[in-house]
Amino acid sequence: MGLVETANTGNRLETLKELRAILATKINNGAGARDLAALSRQFTSVLEQIAGLEEFNNSERETPLSVIQARRASRLAQNQQTGKTGRP
Repeated sequence: MGLVETANTGNRLETLKELRAILATKINNGAGARDLAALSRQFTSVLEQIAGLEEFNNSERETPLSVIQARRASRLAQNQQTGKTGRP
């Protein structure tokens, strides 16, 4: 998939990864001295954004909803072990 198609999906992380590949190819294929500095800055920025998004996506975020869901799942598991249905 190309950069345009990836961007059209709305997935920012995948779009950045596609852009990373394009920038790496341009740098690797011998960008001119004038362009190398700009491409390197863009490449570094893209790498930082990818790392930030991956860290954010992989982190455990505790929200009020996630706390309620965890408590509910725990109660349901306990009820299944004891044979209770949770209804009066």
